[in-house]
Amino acid sequence: KKAIAATGQAVQKIHINLWQEVAFLDLQIIPWGEIWIDGDSIDVSPLNRLIVLPHGNHRLMVRNPTLKSVALPFSVAIGETLKKTIELHR
Repeated sequence: KKAIAATGQAVQKIHINLWQEVAFLDLQIIPWGEIWIDGDSIDVSPLNRLIVLPHGNHRLMVRNPTLKSVALPFSVAIGETLKKTIELHR
């Protein structure tokens, strides 16, 4: 980490790679489901992308109107790609 002080008309260019500050969730749901993380609707599977998250603790909810929902707490670290496969049942 580096402190930056700007005074007067000084112009400072800062390059910050925010991708180095997040975590990723690679999720596969069988057969399919609505994806909710921390109470927010994310998408419907199948996904063709990783889900970007802040590091830390989260709660995943997967819903399918004809199958039982799954609720799962999980934690991810900075830079981690957590892979999860969830199979929904009747």
